[in-house]
Amino acid sequence: AVDPTNAELVIVGGVNLHKSTDGGQTWNCVGMWTSYSGYNKNGADEVHADHHMLYFPEGGRFYTGNDGGIDVSTNSGDNWTYIGSGIQNTQFYRLGVSQQNSDYVICGAQDNSTFIKTSSTFDGAVSTGDGMECLIDHSSNSTWLAASYYGNIYKTTTTGSSWGYTNNPRYLGLESGGWVTPYMQDPNDANNIIGGYKSVWKSTNKGTDWTKISTFSNSTSLSYLHVASANSDYIYTGRNGAMWKTTDGGSNWSSVSLPSGVQSITYMASNHSDANEIWVSSSGYSSGNKVFHSTNG
Repeated sequence: AVDPTNAELVIVGGVNLHKSTDGGQTWNCVGMWTSYSGYNKNGADEVHADHHMLYFPEGGRFYTGNDGGIDVSTNSGDNWTYIGSGIQNTQFYRLGVSQQNSDYVICGAQDNSTFIKTSSTFDGAVSTGDGMECLIDHSSNSTWLAASYYGNIYKTTTTGSSWGYTNNPRYLGLESGGWVTPYMQDPNDANNIIGGYKSVWKSTNKGTDWTKISTFSNSTSLSYLHVASANSDYIYTGRNGAMWKTTDGGSNWSSVSLPSGVQSITYMASNHSDANEIWVSSSGYSSGNKVFHSTNG
């Protein structure tokens, strides 16, 4: 955005805010997502990350709309004040609900960490930066899992009061997942968590430690994963227009030929009594190519 009374004054928003007073020849950071000096080298005001809208009205005021709400500057961008209290602009990627207590909910939010609810209100947050896939153990309300981008998974065994990293592939530097890395709890064995990075990984202790179980060759992050409740040995996973499945818990994998109308699978479900009956939703805009159904795996 350009100051309407001074064409040399320009502010650009990305993750942070940068300002130029000479028409873009030189720039200084004037709004930083963190006050931590290791990143914020010149002591800029802390302003919430990811700026989507910048506005210069007349009179020297300047507004930014970001993932945290709205901030205003009254001195052409040198300092900022948050004025977005009450604006509900959080974007949620995923959520998990307790199977035993409907008051227990966990939600992963774009650029606003992971929220938890253990009573009538959302009263806490897991510091995950961007919050992604999350779940509550279907056998016990004490164990919850949350994740940040690329598959870094966190775990609590205290109903959300304290959290720690798990020894997941991302944390150990073995393999990264997608922006929203898919993982889910085995519907039949609560100890097992299955995750899709570039490979399929399995934990037998509720997410603490992980072992690779896939044998197919794949160099791109997996975007979806499903464990069939009818038979946990049936696992489906893939990315874009590709799908692989195993019917023996991961010892052997085969490629699945998808219909030509499937562009990129966004989610998947299976019949609770037949692991071969599956549904997938597909992205894209062409009419008639949204949901596909198979009765033979």
